[in-house]
Amino acid sequence: MIIITIILGILILPVIIYLFVLLYAKRENNDNQNLTTKRPSELSVILPCYNESHNIERKINELLKECNYLENYEIIIIDDGSTDSTRMEIENNVNIEQLKKYYFNERKGKANAINFGVSKARFDILLLTDARQSMSEGAIYHLISHFQVPSIGAVSAKLINGQRKSLIRSSINCLKKHESDLGSTVGVYGALYAMRKKCYTKIPDETILDDLLIPLHVLHQGQKVKFEENAIVFDLEIGNFYSINRSIRLVQGLLQVIRSHSSLILSLPPRAVLFLFCQKYFKLFIPILIIMLIVIFFYSINLKLLTIIIISFFTMIFFLGIREASLLVRLSAILLLKIFKLQKTNTKWEKLEKNPSTKGHYKT
Repeated sequence: MIIITIILGILILPVIIYLFVLLYAKRENNDNQNLTTKRPSELSVILPCYNESHNIERKINELLKECNYLENYEIIIIDDGSTDSTRMEIENNVNIEQLKKYYFNERKGKANAINFGVSKARFDILLLTDARQSMSEGAIYHLISHFQVPSIGAVSAKLINGQRKSLIRSSINCLKKHESDLGSTVGVYGALYAMRKKCYTKIPDETILDDLLIPLHVLHQGQKVKFEENAIVFDLEIGNFYSINRSIRLVQGLLQVIRSHSSLILSLPPRAVLFLFCQKYFKLFIPILIIMLIVIFFYSINLKLLTIIIISFFTMIFFLGIREASLLVRLSAILLLKIFKLQKTNTKWEKLEKNPSTKGHYKT
């Protein structure tokens, strides 16, 4: 019982500090920042893809439209060994000057494709995006406008999952916004974000969460990672987005960052480490914490407090809904299996299709 109480304290204390920081720490006054550079007019878009024959033409047209106001831009497409007609769809756009096309004979993984794309980029500002998702009008403009401030190294778009409002996604977006207002958030949405090429650090080919590791390197260089709520990227409903395989990969990726990049994490400012734990890792422990609390109060025979905890548990289910509450439970279960090495993971980039129910809503 004492051990459980200590574990609870270790997990909950950082969250209390985190909430205190979000509520009372001083916000940056962006209006008073000195804009020492012009708005970027050149951009290299990095677009890795694998078996995206149904999405790639739409994505190319979307990027061409969004980049049209720029003086110079290029769209670097890396086909990661697709086995469908993705290459044929790309070749249909062969006469477009801004497209730079590269084809791998075999699948090497998203991290490798990103490294390759960055190595081919000509311009100082990079936009990294995926083929499946759509973006709001003006999203690229809003993202790269941040680079008028020299201290900003990367900017994340805002992710929305499907038409149905998600409390989990809304909460994560809210936390990212508050962190950004305080100076810098941690992590970006891999579906759409921008960064300075000079801030990019080559990542290992086996990297699972490239959209976490890349911005951590940006923070390590003393640059800021911002969140732009006016640049929106639309994806699957959250229940489909976090399929069982993707949930496993998420947990595996979070553990990989700790195991393989602990020195990087420890080199970050204390506030960044706090934000990293509370935004990325704490959600994995929520169902475990509730079970621990129930056990503690049950054995202490404090039925009043036990009742409060049980009511809190069902309240969480009520507000989140069965699907999102079960997602948290699933993530906790996978975490335990990973810790005890009972679950293996395929780290390959999983192919997802758009949910037909989300078609036609990609608007702002």
